[in-house]
Amino acid sequence: MKPVLLLTALLLPAGNTAARERPITSCTKAPLLAVFQQERPDHILADDADDKPQALARLPRFDRNIWLRSGSELVCVVVALDSSGMPQELAVSYPAGYALSAEQEQQILSVQWSPARVDGQPRPALLNMDFRIR
Repeated sequence: MKPVLLLTALLLPAGNTAARERPITSCTKAPLLAVFQQERPDHILADDADDKPQALARLPRFDRNIWLRSGSELVCVVVALDSSGMPQELAVSYPAGYALSAEQEQQILSVQWSPARVDGQPRPALLNMDFRIR
């Protein structure tokens, strides 16, 4: 009985680590998105808005280096928009522990968006951006 408990105790953390590192296919499933939502309870998810935010300028494109450094074919970024659509801050939500360069962050933060609207009223929003190897 004790060897089974010991084996179980050793495998559970390994299973949790593997689950955290399992590749995702969509930024809507990014593991840290829920954390950002809890930290910003006044922000809605942009996908839940009646009028979703639209980029008012060209979105940045990054070279292959972003994926080589991240070790993933998908990099997810959550951008907090104020009620006017101006980016306030951003964070990488996948892969965990990955960080954009200051230049890449500035490129994303410089994009103005139309405001997210619910019942005709502008709302601060959390916008999921995904960057993929194409």
